[in-house]
Amino acid sequence: MEYRNIINRTQNSVFYDFLLKKILLIDARPKKIYNKETIPSSINIPFSLAEDIDIMNSIMEVLGMQRLSEGKWNESKALDVVIYCNGAWCGKSQTLIKSLLKVGYPAEKIHYYRGGFQMWKSLGLTTIKTK
Repeated sequence: MEYRNIINRTQNSVFYDFLLKKILLIDARPKKIYNKETIPSSINIPFSLAEDIDIMNSIMEVLGMQRLSEGKWNESKALDVVIYCNGAWCGKSQTLIKSLLKVGYPAEKIHYYRGGFQMWKSLGLTTIKTK
C-alpha cells in the first residue's frame, strides 16, 4: 500500500483546521477509552472495526464517499479526516488508516495526528468526557 500521501499533522495545524471546520477528527481508540476522555468534536471509529469490510464500507459512506459499483467509489465529496489514537507509540491510528486505504479512501484526504490524545492533553488543550 502507498502511505507517502498520508500527511503527518501537529496539534497546531489540527487545531487551526478544526477551528475553520475543514476537518473531521476521528478518535481510533476503543469506545470505552473514548467515552472516558477525548478531544472535543471528535467522533469515535474504533480501530477494531477495521477488520469488518461491511462496516468499513458503511464508514466510507459516512465520510462522504459515494458507492458507484462493487469496489468503486466517487471520492469528490470525501471529507478530510484527521485520525489519532493515544500517541506515536500506539498503532491504533495506523490500523484504521491502512483499512481506509484498503477499501479505497483517498490518501490525500487522510491526515495523521501522530502526537495523539496524550500529546493533546499534555499541552493542556481542552478535552471532554463523552459519557
